[in-house]
Amino acid sequence: MVALAIFATLSVALYSAATHVARNSAGLVERSLASWLADNRLNELRVGLLAPQMGHREERIAFAGREWLLAVEVGNAPDPRLLEVDVAVAVPGRPPRGFTLLEVLIAIALFSLLGLASYQLLQRVLHSEQRIELHEQQLRSLQRALDILQRDLWQAAPRPLPDDPSRRQALIGRDDRLRLLRGGAANPLGQPRSDLLLVSHQWEDGEWWREFRNPDDGATRRQRLLQGVTLLRLGYIDAQGARHDSWPATGGALALPAAVDLVLDAPGYPELRRVILLPARASVMTEHRQRGVALLSVLLVTALVTLVVADMLARQRLSLAATARQLDQQHLWQMALSGETWARQQLRDDLANREDPPQVHLGQGWARTPQRWDLGGGQVQVRIEDLAGRFDLDHLRVGRSDLQRARYQRLLAQLDVPAHDPARLPTRPGPDGKAQGLLDASELLRLGDLAPQDFARLAPHVATLGGASLNLNTASAVQLASLEGLDPSIARTLVQARPADGWATVQDFLELPLLQGREVRAPGLAVDSRFFRIHLLAELGERRLHLASDLRLEQDGHLRVLRRQVLPSPSTTDPATWWTATGAPAQGNLEQAAEALAGHALTLLLPAEAASLHSVEVPARSGRWLRQAVRSALEERLLDDLDRLHLAQGPLQQGRQCRVIALDRAWLSACLERLSAVGLTPRRIHLDADCLPPGQPLALRCAGRWLVGGAPGLCDALDDETLAASAALLPSDLQQREDEPWALLAEGSRQAIDLRQGEFAGGDRRAMPWGTLALLL
Repeated sequence: MVALAIFATLSVALYSAATHVARNSAGLVERSLASWLADNRLNELRVGLLAPQMGHREERIAFAGREWLLAVEVGNAPDPRLLEVDVAVAVPGRPPRGFTLLEVLIAIALFSLLGLASYQLLQRVLHSEQRIELHEQQLRSLQRALDILQRDLWQAAPRPLPDDPSRRQALIGRDDRLRLLRGGAANPLGQPRSDLLLVSHQWEDGEWWREFRNPDDGATRRQRLLQGVTLLRLGYIDAQGARHDSWPATGGALALPAAVDLVLDAPGYPELRRVILLPARASVMTEHRQRGVALLSVLLVTALVTLVVADMLARQRLSLAATARQLDQQHLWQMALSGETWARQQLRDDLANREDPPQVHLGQGWARTPQRWDLGGGQVQVRIEDLAGRFDLDHLRVGRSDLQRARYQRLLAQLDVPAHDPARLPTRPGPDGKAQGLLDASELLRLGDLAPQDFARLAPHVATLGGASLNLNTASAVQLASLEGLDPSIARTLVQARPADGWATVQDFLELPLLQGREVRAPGLAVDSRFFRIHLLAELGERRLHLASDLRLEQDGHLRVLRRQVLPSPSTTDPATWWTATGAPAQGNLEQAAEALAGHALTLLLPAEAASLHSVEVPARSGRWLRQAVRSALEERLLDDLDRLHLAQGPLQQGRQCRVIALDRAWLSACLERLSAVGLTPRRIHLDADCLPPGQPLALRCAGRWLVGGAPGLCDALDDETLAASAALLPSDLQQREDEPWALLAEGSRQAIDLRQGEFAGGDRRAMPWGTLALLL
């Protein structure tokens, strides 16, 4: 009787836990499918497949082998130029699934024979575990495959495919494959290549494959995204909302479809449709009559079942967290698109009401950004930049003007960037047969003359616009100082004295008293612009999406999206700097550092640009699953393959939050090998910005840039102009300090994350006094 009582009590608890797992598994599927269905409807409205109708409407829709209730409410947005659309998805009249309490009691009665009951209990739970684990693995695989496809399509670039003989196609699509060129590819090792990727997706023999390569190195990698999948339809939707079975469908050069319409049968998910936007085991227990043996048998089996269920619950917490992140990521995309819609409307209004002759200046409404507002439970921040306020690299590629070349070299000198000539890069013919400009500014890395940190300083000041003139009304002091006869001091004075509504003509600028006798030349200068970048920061709780959309004003007044890209984190290294508590800092190469530091214990500081810091939320009581929980949390956030990254995690905060540093494993290994080659072995490794003392947002001048940190979510390195431009994104109480950084970094290092984890752990990792040594690479 004691055994029966224990068994009955534990059975109720264990079946309740198993029921909870089963219901959560069903909920994971429903929430994911509902999110995709809602996203499809919003994208159908954006691309023009459906017209928004004011008011509340409901309809029943068959999707992924199930019936859904889709409710759409369209109303006026706070901005009268826009509409607000709310989409809700539900399962109509679905009865609750899983075991009920009555079923549990009946099951207990049936299990009155202990031996048979023990076997059946274990058998059922193990069977449930296998079925649920399989279902959740299928869901995670499907989520990741669709997310990769969406990222590829979202960052498509309207540039000729390198392997297209006609040089007219930016995307080639058939009914079972598509190929495109996209941006945003991370370059953590600072290799001499651009951030472009040539990507193809193809469905063959029940498998979904992705092939990708950088156009500069030619090495193709093949990645299987999904097995057991059947492609039912792959269609392309043009800007007028018409569907096509292949692409290109129009005669225009470099045309991208407005959206891709995909329908497939995936394991467990029949006829799943996605509309994605583009820019356009058991052991048998025998029965025993002896009381003690029966009790031992029950306790043993229930202990085994308890472990199985606990394991199921732990893994499912990870699945729940992963699905929540996927839903949030989908939400962030739509929030960012809403911000882009507002920005395009603002630009359209401003550009339609320009003066005659037309001007673009900082007194117009678009320039009064960043704008921030609440949206969909989160926040969206929008900032619009005139790209014509940057130097256009295509002047050096297409026209090869001596005047522009001289201006560019002066710009490089101001930024302390090594001299180089973009004209050395191989030319590519465009659709008209003429030489084409650069596909992206990151192609400068192909020259081999620029270190990643050099390009990081240069990138905010250059663009690839096809030969656009510099807009004097939006150009920075750095740009103006590159003009003939001007220096930084005069350029700053010009910016401060620039009229609120800008200079009406280039001649008005040239006739300024301050410029008389300085021989500033008019070619390549303007007071107007056709190119803009929308910086979008969408925030939902602790999750963020930073998106950049580049636009061009067409002759008919339409603003065309040229490309969208998730802004990558730069990766760089700096010259070696070393110091001790009693000595002044010194700089030099690693051989010099090794000679000076022989016999010292070493702490290594790496530049913040070489890594990214993330704050992730993990399920409560993750325990031994913590590392897997962290990987799962980062899977949808990072474009890179996680197997290529080294993840170093800090302690759990408030039981749920975990700070994680991600950096390229090969890059870190190469750094340590270089140190080892000269006899240096660091005991601890930190990021320099992560060593800022916590508790006060701080920008600290170090190694020619600003380390930003000291507050949750802050760990970065910015140049002067980027720091100034990011002021609205940074805490209002941010302090700036330009005193010696070394003592402050030593103080803050006690709370910094040590990268000596996992495969890189080794040596004596006890906390060391910073009086020994620090080395900054």
